[in-house]
Amino acid sequence: MLSIRPVFPSRLERFSEILVEASAPFVQAGKPMWPASSLTPDALREQYGEADEFYLGRDASGQDVATLILQLEDTVYWPGATQGEALYVHKLAVLPEFAGQGIGKRLLDFAWSQALTRRCVLRLDCDTQRSALCAFYTRNGFEQVGERLVGDYQAALFERLADRTNGQRPSVNGPAFEG
Repeated sequence: MLSIRPVFPSRLERFSEILVEASAPFVQAGKPMWPASSLTPDALREQYGEADEFYLGRDASGQDVATLILQLEDTVYWPGATQGEALYVHKLAVLPEFAGQGIGKRLLDFAWSQALTRRCVLRLDCDTQRSALCAFYTRNGFEQVGERLVGDYQAALFERLADRTNGQRPSVNGPAFEG
């Protein structure tokens, strides 16, 4: 059983610790998920706004084991999007010892339920070189709708449609949609 609870931006210490622990195997393999400097509580507060939503996933024993941010706007990867047409998933992470237990899927299901409630699409970006992660998102109902180069990061852009779109992708202008 996984419970998902909101975290106030003023209380991001454990959130930050989970991100650092979850990304450690990737750092050790020479393929870091995120710059370490972006994972501190202060950096997270600076990067994400007060309106963005931070969540911790807690297992049945009461241990915080996963993180998720739902962002209301993402002008970096989706610059042509209209505010309110989507929720954006960021910093989805699961502690390594809990990987493979369906926690990531449950967090995505939670994010999807939030998108349905708000009658919008759910979007995320992923490094195009992380084929296993891209496949995970595809298995969980996302479709790759484009790519975007931001600095030296080539992002695959994924989207899951909500009911209000009747299966049609909202009209979005801008270079994020190529193909």
